[in-house]
Amino acid sequence: MWERLFHTDWRSNVDVNIGPVTSGTVQSISERVYYGDYKISALNEAGGVIDEATVTMTKSSGSASVSLSV
Repeated sequence: MWERLFHTDWRSNVDVNIGPVTSGTVQSISERVYYGDYKISALNEAGGVIDEATVTMTKSSGSASVSLSV
C-alpha cells in the first residue's frame, strides 16, 4: 500500500512537449502538483538536457516561475 502511495499517488510527474522554441520564447504551463522539490528540464530533440532548474513548492508558494535558457 505505501509503495503505491509513494511511487504513484503522491508523485507529480509531468512531461510536456511544447515543440520548437527560439530565443525569447515564453511558454506558460499550468499543472497541479504536490508540495516538494521539482526539477524542470529543457531537452533537445535527442533527449539531451539543455538547461534545468529546481523549484520548491510549499503551502504558501501558490505558483512558481522558472526561466530556462535554450
